[in-house]
Amino acid sequence: MYIDSAALNLHDFYGFLERIFQQIGTAVDGDLLTGSDWHKQLLLLMQLDIPDLRPPVLSTETVIALDKYRRFRHVVRNIYAFQFNPQQIERLVNQMPTVFTRAQSELLVFIDFLRQVGAS
Repeated sequence: MYIDSAALNLHDFYGFLERIFQQIGTAVDGDLLTGSDWHKQLLLLMQLDIPDLRPPVLSTETVIALDKYRRFRHVVRNIYAFQFNPQQIERLVNQMPTVFTRAQSELLVFIDFLRQVGAS
């Protein structure tokens, strides 16, 4: 039961962040990604500095860390619970507070950028 619960929470953790990235992609970048790898491309887009538009939303380090959760979310959606790797889930659960704090901090910096642009 713990493994199933942890897997679903890890799935939701990344899904929550991805919805934020989608909003940035459409509202700020004006780009709606398509194709079979759009989830990966969206995350990679968040580390780009787009001149005359916006700074990077996330650091490369944060994108690398979040990519593990993106890939795991795909696993949750496509395999049965009895096939989960408990060690992988444990690693992701243990790393999640640090990854969340880093992503939250970087998103808050990006929000400050948006406020400055909106005020000028």
